[in-house]
Amino acid sequence: GTGAGLDEHRGLVFEFGGASAGAALWIGDQTIGLHAGSAGTDDGATALFDNGAELPDTLELDLVAAFRPGDGRIRLWANGREITRATAGNATFPTGWTGTNTGSFATGYSSAIVPDVPVASQGAPSGFEVIEPLSVYMGQMPRHFV
Repeated sequence: GTGAGLDEHRGLVFEFGGASAGAALWIGDQTIGLHAGSAGTDDGATALFDNGAELPDTLELDLVAAFRPGDGRIRLWANGREITRATAGNATFPTGWTGTNTGSFATGYSSAIVPDVPVASQGAPSGFEVIEPLSVYMGQMPRHFV
């Protein structure tokens, strides 16, 4: 959700890994982004949803992100509808979908962050708040992942 009356919506929902490889979900003023894999190479994928206008102050989203290392695909859903997708150029995240650095949730990045996340969105949430805990499932995919 977002806070009423705020002019910007920026920050990290979560991030794991480091500067050379990582996974992250972030909010920009009018965008929602997802990255997994190596930074800026074919061994990574970045998917970006662009709303075309500032995200509304009253918007509440249930976001689901999926990373599929076997074929390099990433997907992002908002309230059950897919909003963006991407596939790594090398299709298997050959260097891994994230690094081993400690991550963060609903705060600024932990120690280093993959540079595919815009600088304005690398901090703690501003103009929005994360209202549910992060749940992570390994070896499973949302039923609507195609």
